[in-house]
Amino acid sequence: MANFVLVHGAAHGAWCWSRVLPMLRAKGHEVVAVDLPGNGSVGDCTPLDQVDLGCYVHHVCSLLDQFESPVVLVGHSLGGLTISQAGELRPDKISTLVYLSALLLQPGEAFRSVMSDDPKRIRQGLERDSWAISDDLAYVIFHADMDACPGMDEEVLKHLEPGKVVSA
Repeated sequence: MANFVLVHGAAHGAWCWSRVLPMLRAKGHEVVAVDLPGNGSVGDCTPLDQVDLGCYVHHVCSLLDQFESPVVLVGHSLGGLTISQAGELRPDKISTLVYLSALLLQPGEAFRSVMSDDPKRIRQGLERDSWAISDDLAYVIFHADMDACPGMDEEVLKHLEPGKVVSA
């Protein structure tokens, strides 16, 4: 059986894999769902000014170093950036990278440059290193993705915290 490491996207946590974990474990796989630093997990005291892609990658690589055999590393949404960089740094620790509705940039491509073609929006994005998600915006953004999973919206929304800071 395989070892899976599941990496969440922006404004999420390990909780977002709650329905996936038992399915993989039922098939005999070992599964770890990562809580990235700065995303509100209990006991995480990472200062917000230290939360960035490098911090996420270091966290995932530290976890990968604990495995004796290569893992299937899965990234969802913004987690795609994290697993790409972890794959560059720990290629011997990863058997497969899986991008689940995730960002996969071309070599040399910047995240902010792919988010919009509008120069004004790109400039604003470059001037802002973090943003907060209001409860109304969280509902609008994430509710559209949940039509395929009836009942999932309430479960997810209880975890999304208004004002949670997410660093780019």
